[in-house]
Amino acid sequence: MLSQAVLSLVVMVNLALAANSSLVASIEPPIEGFEVQEASWEFDIIEGQQPIVFNGTVEEVWTQLNEEYPEYAAEALDRINNYIDGYNTRSDSDTDVLDKRDHNNSHVVELGSFSNIADAAQLIVDSCRQWFFDGSLDSGWYVNGQRFHNDRINVIVRGSNC
Repeated sequence: MLSQAVLSLVVMVNLALAANSSLVASIEPPIEGFEVQEASWEFDIIEGQQPIVFNGTVEEVWTQLNEEYPEYAAEALDRINNYIDGYNTRSDSDTDVLDKRDHNNSHVVELGSFSNIADAAQLIVDSCRQWFFDGSLDSGWYVNGQRFHNDRINVIVRGSNC
């Protein structure tokens, strides 16, 4: 496990598809020719009611959940902490859905869980990590890589300055 590694997962969209997407203008795309699309996160917080949708990064959505639905956020954190791999961390009625438009697809792709993304990110970490030592406090593990899923979704893990 790379607790010291700083990873960021970036979902990107080709400029040709950007006209139909909600773009996040404040984030610089890590690869020239791409745009970063704001993620929409759907949560079934109150049983029997419409799902709640938050937009933004994982950090922004987590902050919104903690502010607006602190009990749900606490339960979600318990589920995450109690199941390291991230599989089956929620019940069937508590499904988070990711809608993304990938640069290899001309249609919206819906994933029933984030385990595919997490698995791909872990494969990248396992295969592409490198130890960097320059004699300073910046020494440590660094990861840069890209994994392509069969359904034409890309997962990118890269060193981060966050």
